[in-house]
Amino acid sequence: MINRIKHIVLPFSVLVALAGCNQKSNEKESIQIEENVEVNTTNEDLSKGFQLLETSCFSCHTPNLNIENKIAPTWAEIKTYYAPKGATRESFMNSFIEFVSNPTEENAIIPKAIALYGVMPNFNLSNEQISEIASYVYATELEMPEWYDKFYEGEKEKYKANREELPFAERGMNLVMTTKSVLGKNLKGAIKSQGPENAITFCNERAYPLVDSMALVLNAMIKRVSDKPRNPNNSANENELKYIEASKEILLSGGKIKPQLQENNGKMVGYYPILTNQMCLQCHGQPNTQILPKTMERLNKLYPEDQAKGYGDNQLRGIWVVEMEKK
Repeated sequence: MINRIKHIVLPFSVLVALAGCNQKSNEKESIQIEENVEVNTTNEDLSKGFQLLETSCFSCHTPNLNIENKIAPTWAEIKTYYAPKGATRESFMNSFIEFVSNPTEENAIIPKAIALYGVMPNFNLSNEQISEIASYVYATELEMPEWYDKFYEGEKEKYKANREELPFAERGMNLVMTTKSVLGKNLKGAIKSQGPENAITFCNERAYPLVDSMALVLNAMIKRVSDKPRNPNNSANENELKYIEASKEILLSGGKIKPQLQENNGKMVGYYPILTNQMCLQCHGQPNTQILPKTMERLNKLYPEDQAKGYGDNQLRGIWVVEMEKK
């Protein structure tokens, strides 16, 4: 196994998608990879970083360089631009954390990625979690052409987490990020291939079955609820509304929302925020400006009771709710 430090990051991710500034060019529409830099060995614990990559990032930011129809930059591309030759660990960590904690076009540094993929969602990860991801990426040769084929399965075995041994708050977050990653990858693929108006059909027909199937696979009750639901079946209950209202006040005061864990009817219930970003606003923003007329037409047809419009960037659109058996 090769784990090394490079002077060289979460998809969505988790992951999560890292993107860069749109530049006009007559070159082929792809991101050019440059040579990377020298390495040093390290003995730091990289397990949490890999686990976060696995649940939040790899579904969009693939470590497989041979994949076709990408929906976000690969890790080779990410490392090339976030760790140019001569970059220090400190500079890499700072630029990585800055972008992932606030993924905007202004903060992005990968050429053409915004035009090709759009801006990645904000996964509302803590700086500590982003640092764990960055440490793994910095110390591991993800950009090697043979990394995926030779080392990926070994890394999964080496760093696999026993979800049942995690504290409930971390366990719930792990379940949410795994589900969000699968859902986000499919939604982003639908938007890229069919456009936002046709992605509405995906959400209507596929999103709920995907979440339900993930809940079955992960052996937990997982759902998304909101105070302004698109589908009335996703209306928040009294306890969920209290968390949503309190979280909105925190956002208004400039704070960062934290997940909440409580015991309810002998089960541990976790609440995890869903924040808007530019991708969300294609279907949840201002009608007929951010939401295009064709998309509005599809929304009105499929969701006659829709309340989930009119959001701005980085607003609380709803929450994930995870119920876990207390043993």
